[in-house]
Amino acid sequence: MRVRDYRLFFSGQLLSQTGNFMQILAQAWLVLELSGSALDLGLVTAVQFLPLLLLSPTAGVLVDGIDRRRLLLITQTLGLLDAALLGLLALTGTATVPVIFTLALFLGLVGAVESPARQVLVFDLVGSQLIGNAVSLNEVTINFARILGPAVGGILLTAWGPGPCFLVNALTYLVALWVLLVIHPQPELDRAPHPAAGLVEGGRRRRMAGALAAFLDGLRYVGGRPDLRGLLVLAGASAMIFNFGVALPVLAESGFRSGARGYGLMVAAFGAGALVGAGVAAADRAPGARRARVLALLTALLLLASVAMPTLGWELVLQAVTGTVSIWFVAIANAGLLLLSSPPMRGRVMGLWSMSLPGSTPVTGVLVGWITSVLGGRAGLAAVAVTLLLCVVLTWSGLGAQPPEPQRPADRGSEDRRTS
Repeated sequence: MRVRDYRLFFSGQLLSQTGNFMQILAQAWLVLELSGSALDLGLVTAVQFLPLLLLSPTAGVLVDGIDRRRLLLITQTLGLLDAALLGLLALTGTATVPVIFTLALFLGLVGAVESPARQVLVFDLVGSQLIGNAVSLNEVTINFARILGPAVGGILLTAWGPGPCFLVNALTYLVALWVLLVIHPQPELDRAPHPAAGLVEGGRRRRMAGALAAFLDGLRYVGGRPDLRGLLVLAGASAMIFNFGVALPVLAESGFRSGARGYGLMVAAFGAGALVGAGVAAADRAPGARRARVLALLTALLLLASVAMPTLGWELVLQAVTGTVSIWFVAIANAGLLLLSSPPMRGRVMGLWSMSLPGSTPVTGVLVGWITSVLGGRAGLAAVAVTLLLCVVLTWSGLGAQPPEPQRPADRGSEDRRTS
């Protein structure tokens, strides 16, 4: 928070993420009002997240080849237009389920580019010495917004319906756009040119060839780095943890006979623990692959222990501790990827991160849902724990490998110019 530009970016993201969670709440309610189908609720979420799964790796080519701030100005403007249009359609009563699906898909396409660009921009703002702290604070914004957004959105939804939720979210984009206009990122000077630079000049065939070459270069780079591969595998496995709406409601109903109250308490306990975990990660000065594998192992063991809890009270304790450790793990893994990646490849690596987490959420959600529906809530949680545990075992040695070109802390002697 000493860095002025990051302080502004943090504040803008906190407001913007709060608006996004308001929109998610209102969107789900609007779909339910129009169709009355729970299947449509699941499908609209899948449609919105699918581009993250399919397109984030190729979007990373754009992030490496184009100015990140300019790219985010475009994506934030498109997000604003999406929210404003949804708000107008809801207020005028002209919204339909196909239109909502189309706008959700559009927002997912925008998010596939925005997610890796935002991750790398944070590095450009703070440098390698503070990136672990900054990534952890980003987790604070997401988890705080996950609580505040639905709370404020619920009040607006109850009083005036879904339309104002979308319009308020559109207004939060204005703040994010203003922040992007006044900050001054400093990309690393050793970021070498690569084929992605051809995306902004030359003929169509040349641009496509350059993009494909840059994408394949990124895959080869990650393929030759066992530490990066391991972190991405663990990110994909950890996506299963965050499918709250699948196993926990069933566990609350059939496992503890506590219904909606028990489900709400478990989600709240995990969320409270997540805020603590983000704070712990912010104070962790040693992000990296080796720390991440230990925290991933501990997360898997805690999940296994939560399966065996006999009462709701003990389950709440385990959910809180699991929330702390899992978010600590995710933040450390995220920061580790940014630190371990070569600057010219950083956008493509973070594109793969976005594909793994949260992009794989729809796929892992279906898997956990199927196991839960067949074997029950405890089996669903056990499947998450065992999957993560197996991934830790498979990647353990690779995560302990010494990177071939360790990233040295960036010289931030000029930080005085950007601090208050």
